[in-house]
Amino acid sequence: MTTMKTILFHSHRGGTGRSLCLSNCAAYLAMQGKKVLAMDMDLDAGGLSIIFKGIPTKRETTPKGLVRILTEELSENIADEIVSFPSTKIGKDYPLEGQLDFIFIDPDPFWADQIQKKFTATKKYVDRIINIKQTILAECDYTHLLVDLPSGLNPIREAFLSISDAIIVLSRPNKQGAYGTRILLDDMHERGLKTFFILSNVPSPRSKNSTDQINKFLSNAGIPKGELTAITPYDSQLAFSEELTVLTRPLSDISKVYIEISKYIER
Repeated sequence: MTTMKTILFHSHRGGTGRSLCLSNCAAYLAMQGKKVLAMDMDLDAGGLSIIFKGIPTKRETTPKGLVRILTEELSENIADEIVSFPSTKIGKDYPLEGQLDFIFIDPDPFWADQIQKKFTATKKYVDRIINIKQTILAECDYTHLLVDLPSGLNPIREAFLSISDAIIVLSRPNKQGAYGTRILLDDMHERGLKTFFILSNVPSPRSKNSTDQINKFLSNAGIPKGELTAITPYDSQLAFSEELTVLTRPLSDISKVYIEISKYIER
């Protein structure tokens, strides 16, 4: 059985480019021959389905997605649910050496509301998450499971932390980002979890002014410079569209950073 790495993508607030970072890292790993499963657990604003399937032309009438596996009593047939789950494979569009599959969140906000009400960070909920991971391992033989978490502190985050190998924390370089990121990183350190910190959407990161601002941000957040893993530069094309740049623009500055982050995941 393949040893699967579970990597979480997290942030204190939304708008950090978390889903886009995860998607590009997943694509790059698949380019390198890995078998990758990306899972969208952002109940508030799931983004993977938009990046890979586009904006739906009409509202889904029959909700079917990952949340249903967590909310319904599926303990007896959860293996069947996972392996038959409708996912998207992009290998047909791009020549990947490996495989890239996605499990999206449910399209109907009703299900997201149900899981927020029904679950807290209880042992039962954690056990369900662990069961999902064990099922994926046993049935699907993936090398990497990349999970897009909702922002902030929530039961989903707590459950996934118990089964993760590492976490990537992203932040915008502002005061709110500094405050929330320090809280997240302190928590990760107390747990002894391998952590990577990404500062995202930084204009001209190599300029003197940006360097000064970055250092100020790190100081305000109480983050040692050595803890900063990577900086994703502002990309004007991504401001208007969400794109797998590692596939479409592999030599761009933003792609080089996504590739660097992917290599950190592999270490």
